[in-house]
Amino acid sequence: MASRPFRLPSELRKEDAGFIVADRLVGQTEDLALLTLRRALESYCSTYTAMMGLFTNFGPKAKTGDADVVSSYGLDYVEAAFETVIHFQHFAEIVVKQVLSAVHPLLPVSQTGSRHHSLVFDLLMTGKAPSAQVESLPWMEFSESLERAVSLLKEGRIDRGQFGFIEKYEAALMVVNKLRNRLLHRGRFVPRYETLDELVAGYLLPFALAATKLPVYASATYWLPPELHIKLDPSDEKVGPFDKIVSTGDYDPCRVGFFKALAAAAYKNPLKHSLFIFADESERIRKQAEEAADNTLGAGDVRECPVCGVKSLVLHENNDSEEDPDTGEIVKRRVVFFRAECCCCGFDINNRLENPKAYGLDVRDFWE
Repeated sequence: MASRPFRLPSELRKEDAGFIVADRLVGQTEDLALLTLRRALESYCSTYTAMMGLFTNFGPKAKTGDADVVSSYGLDYVEAAFETVIHFQHFAEIVVKQVLSAVHPLLPVSQTGSRHHSLVFDLLMTGKAPSAQVESLPWMEFSESLERAVSLLKEGRIDRGQFGFIEKYEAALMVVNKLRNRLLHRGRFVPRYETLDELVAGYLLPFALAATKLPVYASATYWLPPELHIKLDPSDEKVGPFDKIVSTGDYDPCRVGFFKALAAAAYKNPLKHSLFIFADESERIRKQAEEAADNTLGAGDVRECPVCGVKSLVLHENNDSEEDPDTGEIVKRRVVFFRAECCCCGFDINNRLENPKAYGLDVRDFWE
């Protein structure tokens, strides 16, 4: 392709400089909601790994406000928390405006957009107009569209049976919107681990699971992590570890952390990263991971991974020994496994979490 001068910024904002997702990816996606949801979930699930070394600092008895704990938050957590908030808010905004526009194309339009008189007239009279023209109408800010949706739901003008989850989680959506604005416009504040956990596991994730059941999104599954090697309860299979995260009314950071670790590894599983991976490439990945596991320094045992199924889950060990005070000879030796790490998919937890059986999974204990 021959080189040419860069176009002027005014040319780069024209309608023909891009395309409407639904027009090009027909039958695949209506908008970017599920793509941004996937990114939100990937980021959220990675927060456990980012903070697993400090996990004893979390929970009902932990003092997470202590200076030594706060100063231990690293860039990995900050980046993951930032992306979690940004993408969950983006997902919620798209969903709310999608619901409004499905009722009528003018419902999410801002006051400025209503000045497009001919287009507004066509939409009022027929409810139809070329998608490119409708797309050019400026929409309301998220807080305004959320207020409008909830108001119409309360008045019974929008079907509460189908869209009532927006009203149910209104308060949480307002919180994530304020967090998003604070992150983007000031760039200084990041929610702490437990704050983010409770916001997502308690409210944003249930909102997302409800939204993905809407007809416009229900047939798509690309936002979900690939299936785990171990089997969850049949009722949980559709959304994998996410049902486990929201299945209890109480917040247990260890339980949530365990299922976040499973989902994070599933998203990264190289054996299911692409639909077009060939058998020989799959076998090469398996052998490479198994060899890496066998050669890992400090490996006390190597087992089949519950996420990818490859025998590359390394149980790292510590050796505790007791010496005879007179002879100096070792009279008692105890091997303690403290970390489980897969050399294939990256599943990684430590013994500050319970064994899988404590979370309802039929997996051999990792540690005592």
